[in-house]
Amino acid sequence: MKPLVLLLLPVVLCQSLSGISTDDDASLIAQKVAETEGRLPWFWCPPMDGLGDIPYTFELTEAKQLMDRSGKAARPGTSLKIERIPIAGGSYSRCLMQNGKVPCSDEVVNAVELDSRKAANFSAEEKEKAKAAGESRRARRRAFWADFPAAFRFQRAGSAQISFTPTGKYRPRREPDTELLARIKGEFWYDPSTFEVTRMEYQMLGDAETVGRLYKGSSYSVTLTKLLDDHYLPVKGEIRRVLPKGGIEDSVLEVVNYRRFTTDSSVQFVDRDKPDDLSPRR
Repeated sequence: MKPLVLLLLPVVLCQSLSGISTDDDASLIAQKVAETEGRLPWFWCPPMDGLGDIPYTFELTEAKQLMDRSGKAARPGTSLKIERIPIAGGSYSRCLMQNGKVPCSDEVVNAVELDSRKAANFSAEEKEKAKAAGESRRARRRAFWADFPAAFRFQRAGSAQISFTPTGKYRPRREPDTELLARIKGEFWYDPSTFEVTRMEYQMLGDAETVGRLYKGSSYSVTLTKLLDDHYLPVKGEIRRVLPKGGIEDSVLEVVNYRRFTTDSSVQFVDRDKPDDLSPRR
């Protein structure tokens, strides 16, 4: 019987070690993902403002539907299709379609296009303000991903798929998006060769401040596809907002036709400078 025991022992040990290391393995993957995403544009909460940090022209369609507490449509849905072109110091946007019709209303044109025209002719002071706004976005992004590995418990949920739940011990920084880390649970999918996120989805366990406020019960998901220059770019975002006075707003954001602009853009996709602090906070 001794030879049989010796033969079975490595199998038993491997199975035991495999079970013990699963969560540790997921945590290591989450750490690598956080290090990678800390230098890439921010897409992980609405309104996906990292789209302003990519050097490509694209077309974006957003459809919204407001529902009452019973889940019935409270008013007709709306949709807006916009083309965005990167320029130094900002971007130029123009309305392509509103609620399935062209041209867009004067009100929408004024809201979307006139601000873009102003941005195209920024003064030196206004360019500095736009630059500061970009730095603020990068600071929020770095703070979120720096704290991400310490804020959650991680488990493998499938092939290249990790689930995350709050540890309950994390304390947010002052940056708005770090408050999300104490208020969400969800999953992310990643590319094993680059550790870039290809999809993330989460649910709000409590209210949190981001670019806007998200209330408990809201949910968000974003899907990315490898497109231009081998970069993963968002193609779809979905958000269900629970409204503070009751009711729900569903939004679907679709991004298509990514392409390079005819002139060189000063916008860099990857943050070339090393972040000031990517160490986890505990």
